[in-house]
Amino acid sequence: MTIPIGDRRMKLYYSPLSTYSQKVRIAIAEKGLDIDTEKVNLMSPEAHAAYREVYPIGKVPFLLGEDDHHVPESSIIIEYLDDKFPDTPRLSASGDGDAPRQLRCLDRMMDLYLINTVGGLLLRRIGVRTPDPMQDEKDRNWLNISYGWLDGQLAKQEYAGGDRFSIADCGAAAALFYAPEVASFDGFGNLKAYAKRLAERDSVRGVHAEMAQVWNAIKQRAGG
Repeated sequence: MTIPIGDRRMKLYYSPLSTYSQKVRIAIAEKGLDIDTEKVNLMSPEAHAAYREVYPIGKVPFLLGEDDHHVPESSIIIEYLDDKFPDTPRLSASGDGDAPRQLRCLDRMMDLYLINTVGGLLLRRIGVRTPDPMQDEKDRNWLNISYGWLDGQLAKQEYAGGDRFSIADCGAAAALFYAPEVASFDGFGNLKAYAKRLAERDSVRGVHAEMAQVWNAIKQRAGG
């Protein structure tokens, strides 16, 4: 079931390769929202320049919300959608206290130590960023630490933040799709099982399918 958002359509600008974009798309699917999307080819100077007419910073994801309200950044977009559609499952933190603070912290940790780390390794591998062996070593070390920490957390709970799917799992589902390309899950059984559970969710499956199509095409062009 999808939930319409009214006569004035929202639009999400995204890139299929961007894990932050996919984090938001997974959240939208999880909430059952019917939101227009537009792909942005960040590799094309012309397309990127045209996109900057919409959002001058030029980053994705970016949501054009109600009344042309500009909503950038993945976590802020998800929080905006949570507030706009309170009858759908809430994914982001709400209110004060330890539990909301812990969820905000967990979301931030997923961004910094999983999404950014995996993304950096991948982008240098395919030549989008300048090769940097020293940074690769640092990123792999951080990824190993992140794997170990998550594996321990998942020994006692089904999802990253506890017993319910949350914004942290949206980010994890996006990053863990690519993660085995740069660091195996071997030795992290709980994390491997968690990644499999996420991939089997309806909200994640369709997003992963598009990611796979784009990623496979990039690997073929890069020679494997």
